[in-house]
Amino acid sequence: GGIEGKTVAWIGDGNNMANSWINAAYRFGFDLRIACPEGYEPADHLLERARKEASILLTRDPKEAIQGADVVNTDVWASMGQEAEREKRLPLFRAYQGNAGLVARAAAARAASDSGRPAARSNCSRTMSKPVTSSVTPCSTWSRVFTSRK
Repeated sequence: GGIEGKTVAWIGDGNNMANSWINAAYRFGFDLRIACPEGYEPADHLLERARKEASILLTRDPKEAIQGADVVNTDVWASMGQEAEREKRLPLFRAYQGNAGLVARAAAARAASDSGRPAARSNCSRTMSKPVTSSVTPCSTWSRVFTSRK
């Protein structure tokens, strides 16, 4: 199935990737829940425009953002060109780590909201060449998608 009507959670920096999810939310009809540290929010003008057409939540709490999410997505904490900021960013973004615990919480919330429907299964994909493990490094790029069985 498509992404229309689904809920996507973005956990991390409100930079280019978050801005892309914001633009996609109102164009493709899905709800977006963004969790980012203070001072690292997405562009206000994009949020304002997108909120006219889509449901977008901005929070500081990753656990709130993943509640009921069909897709949980994150990215590196220091993007290309931000290498000098890495040490400053590490303590700020540690709580925004996409790890097995956060994904399990999203799966449990999704299962609870899908009660009465068949159990959810997870399809894990990674944009890098290494497989996702339970000890995800803090600066890994990955996403986890939850889809209901038919």
